[in-house]
Amino acid sequence: FAQGVELQNFMGWCVCSPTRAMLMTARHPYRVGTGPETGGELSRDETTMATGFKAHGYRTGIFGKWHLGDNYPMRAHDRGFHEALVHGGGGLAQPSDPPPGNHYFNPTLARNGKFGITHSSEIGRRYNYAAYRDAVECLQAVETDIVMVLRGVAA
Repeated sequence: FAQGVELQNFMGWCVCSPTRAMLMTARHPYRVGTGPETGGELSRDETTMATGFKAHGYRTGIFGKWHLGDNYPMRAHDRGFHEALVHGGGGLAQPSDPPPGNHYFNPTLARNGKFGITHSSEIGRRYNYAAYRDAVECLQAVETDIVMVLRGVAA
């Protein structure tokens, strides 16, 4: 992070789409159309950070989870990202994540709307958003896993 930004005290939402909308727009999720009762798509009228950075000459990329719309014109590459390498829906192996049988180990990802695993080799000024699935998730461990971790059995 020598020339980057790290959020150290960010208050998000208890579910993913509203939190991601907050990060992308710096606005409250209800103002941008992504509250839990309104669905997961970011309002078409909102400007994303990617759009702002792109307008100032940055190459923009998202790698991981977008979850603010899977169809045109709501996809990450429709909303300011030059490069979007993401899975569908809210998580790998969820019903909204094609293709069938997708999983976290060697997943099939969508690059700019087309499924296939690829990478970008372009260089220059960049705004990259690495989106991890569980960063905003309220998780509950089962008792057997808790016991294994406390005993030092699980890594």
